[in-house]
Amino acid sequence: MVCTIALPRIASRQPEAEQLLKSIYTYVGSPAFRPSQTLEPGLLDNLFTAQQPNHLQKLGAKIHADSEAPGHEAVLAIDGDPDTLWHSKWEPSPAPMPHELTIDFPQDTTLAGITCLPRQDMTNGRIAACEVFANGQKIASANWSNTNKHQTLRFKQPLTTRSLRLVIKSEVNGNPFAAIAELDVLPK
Repeated sequence: MVCTIALPRIASRQPEAEQLLKSIYTYVGSPAFRPSQTLEPGLLDNLFTAQQPNHLQKLGAKIHADSEAPGHEAVLAIDGDPDTLWHSKWEPSPAPMPHELTIDFPQDTTLAGITCLPRQDMTNGRIAACEVFANGQKIASANWSNTNKHQTLRFKQPLTTRSLRLVIKSEVNGNPFAAIAELDVLPK
């Protein structure tokens, strides 16, 4: 049995995924499960290769947030997994806008921009307006639409820095919280 959804990883956060996983386990463990064909493990290895690290991982970057919800820490925004996400605090009361994510690099790094994958499971927390700062100056700003597609913000010119600060000014639904599935940089 092959399932391409990361059900064990997301089941604790999504009740529908937990139910699907239980149903699959029940079916596979039942006498009704009698597959007529088999696949060799080598074929599966060729079909499902490991995900490559993103640029921030390759650079050894660290990330920090001004606000984090338990289970949705900033490091999840650069873990290479679109099913996990950073989310600012929303309980017992939301931390107010703006929200900030700071990326620190172990050495001077030349960058051409950033990419942001909005949360994939719902619209809450998706970024509407943001600004990027480096070397103490605002270097770019964006107004993004409510989409689950990658957003790209290219700088006017490449810059060399040891850190970037993403300041989230507003959310697509006007909520005071923010979320990001994956954040990455565009190398020069």
